[in-house]
Amino acid sequence: AVISLLQPSPEAVALFDEIILLGDGGDVIFAGPTSGASAHFDQLGFKQPDAMDDADFLLAVASADREYLYRPEGVPVSDEAPSSESLGMEFEKTAEHAKIMDRLESEWDQDWSAGSTVKVSDYFNKKYQNSRRASAVLNFKRALTLWKRDRPTWIANQIIRNINVGLSTGFLFLQTEEPRDFLGALFQVNMVSIMLCASCFVNTLLDDRGVFYKHHNSGFYSAFSYVLGQVMALVPSVVIDASILGSLLYWMVGFRASAGAFIIYFLYFVTFNMLMLQLFNIFVAMAPNKSLLTAACTFTIFFNTLFCGFIITPDVIPVYWKWFYWALPSSWVYRGLVINQFTERDLISTGFAMDGVPFS
Repeated sequence: AVISLLQPSPEAVALFDEIILLGDGGDVIFAGPTSGASAHFDQLGFKQPDAMDDADFLLAVASADREYLYRPEGVPVSDEAPSSESLGMEFEKTAEHAKIMDRLESEWDQDWSAGSTVKVSDYFNKKYQNSRRASAVLNFKRALTLWKRDRPTWIANQIIRNINVGLSTGFLFLQTEEPRDFLGALFQVNMVSIMLCASCFVNTLLDDRGVFYKHHNSGFYSAFSYVLGQVMALVPSVVIDASILGSLLYWMVGFRASAGAFIIYFLYFVTFNMLMLQLFNIFVAMAPNKSLLTAACTFTIFFNTLFCGFIITPDVIPVYWKWFYWALPSSWVYRGLVINQFTERDLISTGFAMDGVPFS
């Protein structure tokens, strides 16, 4: 790729393998590896001050300010700095210029004069140079790096929040024996808290949407690779929620003391958390602004809370609203959690059914 920069920073210059430096007269005064540019002008009598970085030194040599840097050997001060045209002629004597001319004068592998009949390399026909897998891994590493960067604040706040919610709800239903309290604990934390926590991510996702559009339009990666990488990067955060909040609630309330029941409970917690995060991510992709995004998330939480099966039980839902109950993910998760706690057999061994009837 060829990129034109005006007064680039030292960090930006260091990223390039090769540079082409134009003088104030438009002459090419250097073209070659970035690391050898300063040494080339040093041989011509230009001395780089200790306090000047390579980028500023090259810019000064390419401008009329080069006379302040021209200190040839044996001459203390000289105002007769070479012109841009002279520097261009000096560059034509170098080995780098000879390499460029050899490449230009050598025969091309393809006859471009044939026009459309020329077979263009597949490299130029690919929209994304990296595979989907490689792009997903890069997006995963980027998102994980951002998550680790915010560790002192975000992760600490996440842990403290989970401990507070887990302890407050756990003490509220501490070792209860009332079935209604079991249902309330499952509903309050595993349903409402998960949806509210997931909605906290939407503003961050909305801010990151502009970065995705910029990268996607530049051909960095596809939407599939971006979403897959983001989903994988959310796993550590979701596991922290399930490990702290889910575990505190499970053992303090006094749910079934069974390894199989706890594992299923844990998987439900992680799965529902990931599901709500991705559902809100869909809203982020579709919403034109933050106001509509907030409204969509609010309505989603409202209907999932109202029709999950706790506030309005399935037996009192009108027939014409039954489809809505079965369409909501929260109803399936809540029924699964309840069945997992109020049956003596694990869901896996019973084929996710109770008395032969699935989720009844």
